[in-house]
Amino acid sequence: MKRAGFTLLELMLSIVILGMIVTFLMQSVGDLKQGQKVLLDAVKEQDASIEMLSLLYDDILASTELKTKEYEHYTMLELRTQNSLYAINHPYVRWFGNPKTKTILRSESAKPYLPPFLDERRLFEIHLDAPLGGCNWFKAQPSSKKEAILVAFECEGTPIVMEFLTPQFEESNSTKKP
Repeated sequence: MKRAGFTLLELMLSIVILGMIVTFLMQSVGDLKQGQKVLLDAVKEQDASIEMLSLLYDDILASTELKTKEYEHYTMLELRTQNSLYAINHPYVRWFGNPKTKTILRSESAKPYLPPFLDERRLFEIHLDAPLGGCNWFKAQPSSKKEAILVAFECEGTPIVMEFLTPQFEESNSTKKP
């Protein structure tokens, strides 16, 4: 007996196998999309970190005044710089390093100001920028002759050290409670 086509059983078996293959391919495509999203998020976070490091670098290089202060729970670097994100002429900039929250935060104002958490009445005058996260420590130390400043911190397991020559530098190393 000569057969001209496939039997119903052969067709159903082929459709089931094809369905299983399509299901596995769809799961693989879903996993690839999820992996791509995770990778893009990591790249965006790294780009933000590089942007904040570049901003710190530019702030220090364009500064005319520098002060460091060590408080009980954080380190603060105060600058009078020519680098502004908000078109402020010669702004007052502060960088805070908080090991408890593992962040480095930048604030900028046209007027001198206390740290934001000490003077809540003037918070509207201060621009706070997105923090640099995953930082275990942040230190700003002058050299022994006060001709340079050393800024060191560790973000996401990578220690970063920057040294700058400074025209004017003041230091306040008393431990204070905010």
